[in-house]
Amino acid sequence: MRTLQDVHAMTRSEEELHVDTQRRERGRARLRKYVVTEEVTRTVPIQREEVRIEREPITDANRGDAMRGPEISEDEHEVVLHAEEPIVEKRAVPKERVRLTWGTGTSGSPTAPAGAAATPRAAAAMAPTRRVLSCRSRSQA
Repeated sequence: MRTLQDVHAMTRSEEELHVDTQRRERGRARLRKYVVTEEVTRTVPIQREEVRIEREPITDANRGDAMRGPEISEDEHEVVLHAEEPIVEKRAVPKERVRLTWGTGTSGSPTAPAGAAATPRAAAAMAPTRRVLSCRSRSQA
């Protein structure tokens, strides 16, 4: 049998929001090395020895020196000439080490060290994502 109190009683309910996170793959990153060929031109000064023949006329002042040799004969003098040559050597020289790092961050905390992203696209890919959920609560009276 129902009493007067039972007739006016009801259950009041509220909606509760349950928020959680789920780990999903959002993309991939690849560290790739490629070769860029650059044409380089350098000016290198080089020296060389040259031979110059100087002729001087016989005068009264130098006639004694000119007459000291053989009369008419074949003669040969040899002089070694030198020249510089440019030497070009190409070699690979290590300049820096790079690495691909990743980690889990929460909204507002960075996932990579400052300066790790070299391009805006890379920075956007590494930035943490903040998802905002909004809902209205309906109460039953």
